[in-house]
Amino acid sequence: MTAPRDHVRPAARASGLGLLALLAPAALVLAACGEEPPPAPPPTDGGAVVVENPALPPDARLEWRIGTRPELSIGVASGRTAHQLFGVRDATVLPDGRIAIANGGTGEIRVFDATGAHLTSMGGAGEGPGEFRRLEAVEAWPGDSLLAWDARQQRMSVFSADGTHGRTFRLRHFEDTYSPRFLGVTPDGRLLVRGGFPQRSDEPYQGMFRPMSRYALLDAQGNPGTDLGEHPGEEGYLTAGGGFETFSEHPHAKTTVSAVWGDEVLISPNDSFELTAFDLDGAPTRRIRLDYDLVAPTREDMEAWFEAFTADDTAEERAAFRRSFEDLPLLEAFPAFEAIEVDALGFVWVREYPRTADDPLSWIVFDPAGRAQGRIQTPPGLEVYEIGADYLLGRTRDELDIERVERWALTR
Repeated sequence: MTAPRDHVRPAARASGLGLLALLAPAALVLAACGEEPPPAPPPTDGGAVVVENPALPPDARLEWRIGTRPELSIGVASGRTAHQLFGVRDATVLPDGRIAIANGGTGEIRVFDATGAHLTSMGGAGEGPGEFRRLEAVEAWPGDSLLAWDARQQRMSVFSADGTHGRTFRLRHFEDTYSPRFLGVTPDGRLLVRGGFPQRSDEPYQGMFRPMSRYALLDAQGNPGTDLGEHPGEEGYLTAGGGFETFSEHPHAKTTVSAVWGDEVLISPNDSFELTAFDLDGAPTRRIRLDYDLVAPTREDMEAWFEAFTADDTAEERAAFRRSFEDLPLLEAFPAFEAIEVDALGFVWVREYPRTADDPLSWIVFDPAGRAQGRIQTPPGLEVYEIGADYLLGRTRDELDIERVERWALTR
C-alpha cells in the first residue's frame, strides 16, 4: 500500500525579533500542554479538495484476491432458451440476491436466482410500453424496482420486483443533442446522464475533433435537474463535409469517464490521471490525482490495433477500412485510463488503458478517501459490470462466441 503525499502548506515568512518574541510564549505553552498545532487544511483547486497520490511502483499489488474460476456462470451454447445469452450489455445483482441481465439480442431483462436458475423475463423487442429496441443498461431502482435504459428510443422503463411493467419515460434534458446516454443512478434515485454532441456543425472541417458533452442529474421522471457542466467528449477524426455523420473514432481516442460514487459523481476526462468528484448540487468536491507517466503511441501501435480490430473481417472490408485508417494521425499520448467502477464499499476501481490487445486488465484501486491502494488484475476477457463487497459480476465470451454472465469471488 502506498500512502498519498502529505499536503503541508508552507509557513508564512516573518522578520524581526519582535514577532518571534510574541510567538515564543505561545509555543512554550503548547509544548508544556503536550499539544500540537492543528494540521494545515488540505489544498484546494476550484473549491475542490485535492488528494495527491505519488506514482505507484510496478509491484504495488493490492492484497486482495479474485477467485481462479467463476463461482457462478450463466449462459449455455444449447439448452434452455432463457440461458442462451446474446448481446449482453449489462448485469446487476439485486438487493435480494437475484441477478438481472440486459440481454440486448432479444431486448429482454432476464432474471435469475443466486444459483443461476431462470426466474422470469421482462420486456422484449419492440416499441411498446416496456419493450426495447436497444436495451443497454439495467439498474436496481430505489425500493425493490428495476430500471432499464433503451438507447435507441432514449427512454427508461421501470419494472416491479415481480416483473410487472410500471412506467416508461423519456429523458427530457437533452432534446437538442444527439443520442443522450444514461450513466447511473444515485442513492436517492436521480439519473446521471450525458448528452451527445450537437446535431449541427458550423463549417466544413477536417482533422482531429473533440466535441463537448453536457452532464446532468435528472429527477426520477427524467425531468431537468442539476446541471453538471460541459466536459470533453470522445476524440475522433472529422472529415471534410461538415456533418457529424463523417466523425470517425480514433483507436486511442481520449474521452470522459464517469461513475456514481455514493453521494457524489465522478466525471473525469482521461487525458491525465485525475478524477474529479461533484456533489449532487453540481459543485466540485474532490480532485484525486495520481502521478502517472503517459506514453506516446507509435505507428507500430496503430498498426497492431488495426490488425486486431480487423482480424475477423474479409479482405474487402480490411481494404475499405485501411483507406480511412491511414488518414488518422498519431496522438500525443495514450489515455491514462478507460473505465471507472465504484464498488459496494466505496472503493474506486480505475482500469488502466491497455496499449495492446494482450495487455492484462489492470485496475488501480483508491479507498473512499481517494488514496491509492495498489493494483489488481481482473480475469482475462471479463467485462466487469459490477463490483460488490465480495464479488465481481461481468460478461465473458469464449472462442465460439458463447456469452456468459459470471460471478467471481473477491476476497479483500
